[in-house]
Amino acid sequence: MDVLENAKNIECQRVHKLGKPKNDSGDGSRAIIARCLRFSDKERVFRRGRKLKGTDYRIFEDIPKELHQKRKAQMERLKEARKEGRRANFNTSESHKLYIDGKYVKM
Repeated sequence: MDVLENAKNIECQRVHKLGKPKNDSGDGSRAIIARCLRFSDKERVFRRGRKLKGTDYRIFEDIPKELHQKRKAQMERLKEARKEGRRANFNTSESHKLYIDGKYVKM
């Protein structure tokens, strides 16, 4: 599966596994966290990550629990707006702020 061509061009500051292995031999799947040096590389990985839908792999942004909870509280509004064919997304620099059709939506 060729999800991300030219992956060798992506420079990471740090990459490591999270948590403890599930068995004593150290085998088993664990989450991996990677920090890209360039924002453009991160965005490219996330855009291409959509092709992983239906596989055992997923990509998430590492955000604090507080911001995650704020996003979760607005998720229904985001889904409804997208069903209506409107453009809805969270801001990239302030990841808890929801924008629908380019306008900030207060909680």
